[in-house]
Amino acid sequence: MNTIVNNRRTLSWILSGLLVLGLIAALTIPWERLFPKQGCNPATLTLGTQQYIIETIPPEANGSLKVPAEREDTVFWVEGTDTNQAFALSPTTKNLALEAALKTGDQVIVKQANCNSTTYTLSTLQKGTPSLSALLDQSASAITIFIQADSSAAGFTAKGELQAETITTFNTPDASAIQAEISLLETTTSADGKTIRVGVSILNTGQSSITLTANDVSLSSENNTPASAEPALPKEIKAGASETIYFTFPKPSSKTAVLKVFSAEYELEGY
Repeated sequence: MNTIVNNRRTLSWILSGLLVLGLIAALTIPWERLFPKQGCNPATLTLGTQQYIIETIPPEANGSLKVPAEREDTVFWVEGTDTNQAFALSPTTKNLALEAALKTGDQVIVKQANCNSTTYTLSTLQKGTPSLSALLDQSASAITIFIQADSSAAGFTAKGELQAETITTFNTPDASAIQAEISLLETTTSADGKTIRVGVSILNTGQSSITLTANDVSLSSENNTPASAEPALPKEIKAGASETIYFTFPKPSSKTAVLKVFSAEYELEGY
């Protein structure tokens, strides 16, 4: 009888040990498998051949910025800079070397956690950093990437102009819903200043054809439909196909306007 009891106790201890080991194993499963990433989280910025994870830093009460000193894998978006997006890099040796590696015409791609992306083309590279107010100026759609000067480094500033913006619409259970990636390409003003021409690229990511009509496109709160389009509307876009379309609108009287294509909206300025 004692042998049976002891065997039962031994079995109980073995089972308890296996249970504990099982719990430990479960707790050591990689975080990504327990909580898989959603969309394109985390947001990233690609600069030349380098890709950084985007984190946010707020300006201090006195208007200064506290940028972490040793974060080579992270770029810091300055909170509140939405039109001219401002990003600060840590003054590491690797990051400072970008001053020599980058060149005019290089692309900068900002991909948000929701998979929407904005592409810029570098237009200005300069040693040193201007005043913080100039860095954070929001008067034009652009991007500013900088390393602040300190006692050991001169720092540098790179500025880029908006090239394209892509809004991604994810698949939905409704097969009839419009599923597309819409990229803003360019905005130009006519020589007489009376009209603006806006180019967009539409990629049909759904499983059926979609048709773009004049009623699917508008500019500003005035709800202006395009005066003309190239190619002409309505335009069918087959599943998996991409179409580049240029719209001509009367030039808005306001300094900014909102372009709407299907449900995607873009703020235009500087036309």
